[in-house]
Amino acid sequence: MAHFIKINENDNVAVALEVLPANITIYVDDTEVTTTMEIPVGHKFALVDMAEGESVVKYGFCIGNATSAVKKGDGIHIHNLKTRLGDLLDYIYGPDFVEEKVCE
Repeated sequence: MAHFIKINENDNVAVALEVLPANITIYVDDTEVTTTMEIPVGHKFALVDMAEGESVVKYGFCIGNATSAVKKGDGIHIHNLKTRLGDLLDYIYGPDFVEEKVCE
């Protein structure tokens, strides 16, 4: 069984399918990633270093921006991610699946 899933080839995060302990090394697309903290089931972790303000890409789409610098292997959740939903109260996932520029 896989320990994680990378949903889209353009994603810069993967999602834990089971608890990933801190300091475990896994390979994502032949790239070594060592978790810097425990990653809970269903939570994202960074596949690359990200600067503050950089886009977080999941499903091949920008889902938000890093609110602080993120190191490869860090968990990504509300403590370091600001959604791009703004003040929307209801969110419906309905991308148009146009394969163009990943992020702006």
